[in-house]
This record gives sequence, C-alpha cells and structure tokens, in this order.
Amino acid sequence: MRRWPGTIGRIESARSVARDLRSNQYRTTRSGSVTKFITREAIETRNFGEISYSFEVAGRTYRGNRIGIEDSPRSFDVATTLQRYPKGKAVNVYYDPQNPQDCILERDDEGNVRNAWIAVAMLAGLILAGFVALSYGAERLRGSIADPARIPAVIMLAVVSLFLILAAKIVSKASGAMKKWPKAEGEIVRSEVIKLAQRERRVGQFNFSTRRTIDMYVPRVVYAYEVDGNRYQGDDVGWTSSANTTAPAEQCIRRYPLHARVQVSYDPADPSRSTLAPSAGMFPLLLLLLAAVVGFAAFALGWLIR
Repeated sequence: MRRWPGTIGRIESARSVARDLRSNQYRTTRSGSVTKFITREAIETRNFGEISYSFEVAGRTYRGNRIGIEDSPRSFDVATTLQRYPKGKAVNVYYDPQNPQDCILERDDEGNVRNAWIAVAMLAGLILAGFVALSYGAERLRGSIADPARIPAVIMLAVVSLFLILAAKIVSKASGAMKKWPKAEGEIVRSEVIKLAQRERRVGQFNFSTRRTIDMYVPRVVYAYEVDGNRYQGDDVGWTSSANTTAPAEQCIRRYPLHARVQVSYDPADPSRSTLAPSAGMFPLLLLLLAAVVGFAAFALGWLIR
C-alpha cells in the first residue's frame, strides 16, 4: 500500500452508525473429576464512524469507505474520526492502480508498528520480572512456612488477593470518573427480552463427555442520544442478569420501557461511550471483601494451619 498512488477525493458523508455485535464468552469450571466447558453467546451495541468518499482516476469516479487497513469502519474514538473527516472535506485517497475500488485514506504508520514492538518487549519484561519476584518470594517463604509444600498455594492466593485489590481500585476509579461525565437526554429505542444459547460440555473420567444447550433469557435495552449533532446508541444499563426463565429479564424491561426518556452519561473524550448507570454500586466493596477473604486464606494456609 505504500507504493499506491494518491489523488484528491472528497468526503461524501460522515456519520455515526450503531451495530449489534455478537460474540462468544468462554469459561471453564471444575468439580471433582468433572470439568465443564461453557460457551455463552453475548451481544452488544457498538458505534462506528462511517466515512464515505469519492475520487476520480482516469476520468472515472470511484467511491470508498475504508479509512485504514482494516476493512470495517472504526469502532473506537468515533467523534475524532467524524471531526477529522467532515462532509465536503478534500482528502488524500490512496488506491490500487490495478483496482482503484480498493482504496484507503490512511496508510500504515511505521511509528505504530514500532510502538507495538515496544509494548511487546515491555510485556515480556513484566512477565520475566514477575517470575523472578515469585521465585525470590518462594525462597524467602521457605524458612517461615511450616510446610514448604504449601508455598505455591500461598503465593497463588496472595497474588489473587492483590489482583482483586487492584481490580477494585480500577473499578472504583472508573466509576468516579463516570459520575463526572456530562449528561444528554436520550430515548429507549429497544426494550425486549432476547434468547441466547449457552452450550455446555462436561468431561469426566476416561474422557467421557456430554453436551447440552440451554436457552438463556437476557434483557436487551438500547438507548439513543445525540452529542454535537452526532447520534449514538448504547446498551450499558448497569448490572443485569441472565437466567433460563424470563422473569429476571422482564424486571429490567419494565424499568426501561420502549420510548422512555432517560438521562445518558457519556464520556466527553469519546461520546460513543455511555452508560445509564455511572455508579458501580457495591461492586468495588465486594471485590475488597473477597480480596480480604482470599488474603486471610493465604495467611491461614501458610502460618495458622499446622
């Protein structure tokens, strides 16, 4: 693409579009000799900056909508994308001389590639430092714990406790920032109970396995709002639950009926991020309590239980 020629084009349209994205969430549980592999369907609403432009090559007009190397519109920093490419703006368009319909506005930045390799090197350094720290900690604990065989379990529980404390601080900080977000008036544009599949595979002794699919019912609440002339959609209404019955989901639907007016809190740096519930509630406290329980378990396993 760096060898593609460029020409002057013009932005035909620039808007924010909302799309539903489906994905799968995976988790594994174990009870005795049985391991359960769970795959759960998930759906979320994301905003994209959709840019359309036209240009001429050899007297023929072509149109494109790709901004960079990615094939789909950007799903991050939508407001910045729309401000960078407003309707009517003259822009540089790079195109494949063999097929001008294959075109982009931004070619790959070598600086981004360099930054990516620096990030990989930093991650490798953190992993190595963590390994050295754990090894050093194990040597220090060897003389103070009555049963050296418990050292790996004690270290693992201590690490989990520290991770939970860090997660609580991150959630609390994010919630505090959300409470300061400006608000915009919005409207509920979708309020319904949808059915998603949860697939389970149980593996027992001798690799004997069984499979089953459970229908899970979840509330699907989507709201629309407008910031600086751009229309966005979101589906963050706070904590919700799913079940194999419709009753829990229907409670959420009754709280947010179709066409109800709501106050939407949005991120001023990226208005495509929004929520109807800027408070994290008791979640940070629950994480801290769980961290205390796990930390006490590490202490008990290492020094109290003989």
